[in-house]
Amino acid sequence: MIEKSMKQAKAFVELEGFTISAEHDELVKAILSRKITEDEFQKMVDNLMNKGKTIIE
Repeated sequence: MIEKSMKQAKAFVELEGFTISAEHDELVKAILSRKITEDEFQKMVDNLMNKGKTIIE
């Protein structure tokens, strides 16, 4: 179910002209599969943004 949802979301984003890096893809999979908490997810997103990486590149 997660894989199907991820593929659909990724296809939608790509139709808009954006791409999602593998690093961001894995982060989203981790939160959706409950391997990390929402707080951990937010901290990781903040960390990526502080490194100059956006969720959608």
